[in-house]
Amino acid sequence: MKRFVFLLIAFVPLLASATYGDDSEKLLTIDHYVRVRSTVPAIAGHTSQI
Repeated sequence: MKRFVFLLIAFVPLLASATYGDDSEKLLTIDHYVRVRSTVPAIAGHTSQI
């Protein structure tokens, strides 16, 4: 009986959190920069990001 109560206490929060884990309606954005060596005369040869 004690084991059942322990398992119940241990797994109920896990089951409850599974219902709140779906956030697929939110928009996910990730910033990504690429470093390149510039050919613009003002900063020729310098590293810049695009």
